[in-house]
Amino acid sequence: MSVNHIYGSDPFFRQVTEQKCWTAWRTEQRKNQKGEVSTTKVPYSNLKAKSESNDSTTWITIEDAAKVAATEGFINGGGGGIGIFLGIDCGNGYRLGGTDLDSLFVPGRHHFVVGERDPVPL
Repeated sequence: MSVNHIYGSDPFFRQVTEQKCWTAWRTEQRKNQKGEVSTTKVPYSNLKAKSESNDSTTWITIEDAAKVAATEGFINGGGGGIGIFLGIDCGNGYRLGGTDLDSLFVPGRHHFVVGERDPVPL
């Protein structure tokens, strides 16, 4: 079954899956200017070329992203999969956006922490 088949029944998702706005990604270790090592998600358009969030010519289809991510050895044990670039035109004046809440979630506590405020219940 193709990845596109999963989303094809909904008109909104169908139009998004038909666009070249996708990437494969995996985690990689990088050093910052201070020499500190951190893990980051790195987008790829194929096994050897990276995608760039500010260069839509490097974006690929959802099917191609799924093929890259499924290639043996691509996901290096640290995580990976397929992703979508935000800001794409969804028609009628709408653009795709999102919010990353990963660093706000408190595991086992069932709430998010926003700055110094009280926890936000899920």
